[in-house]
Amino acid sequence: MKAIWASSGLSSSDADESGNQLEDEEEILHELHRYDTLLYKRQEITAENLNIMKQTLLQVENTVSDQQNKKLIAEPREEEIAKTIRSFKTEKSPWADGMTTEVLGELWREAKQDVLDFVQFFWETEHLSWK
Repeated sequence: MKAIWASSGLSSSDADESGNQLEDEEEILHELHRYDTLLYKRQEITAENLNIMKQTLLQVENTVSDQQNKKLIAEPREEEIAKTIRSFKTEKSPWADGMTTEVLGELWREAKQDVLDFVQFFWETEHLSWK
């Protein structure tokens, strides 16, 4: 957090705009939020602002490894989809037709291909039609 704070262009001594010492993480987060709000409300992006944003992003560590990222962006497999459907709460209907997840589970053999086609279509197009 200190690296982000320092790259924000604010005081590196953990002080707010008035020079008041910030004592805890909540105060620091509040001041960072205030700074970001001011930064992103500006009408135009100046070279200085862009540089601050770039420097801030460089300070953020990767939290997802390349291997984890590959798994996250991979097309969902049949086993993952089936496992997800089985994990739905019982006696609940996530759809407007009132069909509970138990019904889908019971009809999985018959409905599987339609569900897989639906998920694949959504995955490829990022479009979800409710009609």
